[in-house]
Amino acid sequence: MAVPTDVCRASDVDTLIEKAVQRFGKVDVMVNNAGKLLRLASAPLPDYKATAFKPSRDTAFRTTDEEWQSIIDTNLNGVFYCCRSVAPQMMKQGYGKIINISSTNSTMAFPLMAAYSCSKAAVNMLTRVLAMEWAPYNICVNAIGPGDYDTEMTHESWQDDEGRQKHLDGIPLHREGRLRDLGLLAVYLASSASDYLTGQVVYVDGGMTAA
Repeated sequence: MAVPTDVCRASDVDTLIEKAVQRFGKVDVMVNNAGKLLRLASAPLPDYKATAFKPSRDTAFRTTDEEWQSIIDTNLNGVFYCCRSVAPQMMKQGYGKIINISSTNSTMAFPLMAAYSCSKAAVNMLTRVLAMEWAPYNICVNAIGPGDYDTEMTHESWQDDEGRQKHLDGIPLHREGRLRDLGLLAVYLASSASDYLTGQVVYVDGGMTAA
């Protein structure tokens, strides 16, 4: 069942959960996967030398209030709204699995990524706090931190040889991530096999965060 939802609007999220419960009677698993990426200069960088990771727009201009808020609203507030909305139902059931999608950018610093990286770092801490709050209700809250993957969001930086090599040079396993790598972990975190795992951020990144 598809329910069009703007995760930046708490009322939309509440409606999503209500419709899911009406249709299925319960919610066993919530995966918070909505995300947004912009590469922006926090303050003007007129002399910035562009790399294979091209900025989303001219670095001679600073990040606007609207751009900053857009990233925070989607990547952080959306996760919070979804977790907050589904928790009462999972408490009622006495069981639930919440999987938040974080990023290696939550712990690794790169230029032009202030808003995105801060939003993902906050998701990590939100995951840990909610895991502590909701453990008494048998709700496990964990996060997956993907590394470098060629997806619709990042494809522009992968499409030429220079960009691809730039990605691979930063990955110890020297290959791009496969969506199956993430999917198998999501299945594990959603299943009863992970019933004793909560409050964790698992990075699936080919060794990027091990350095």
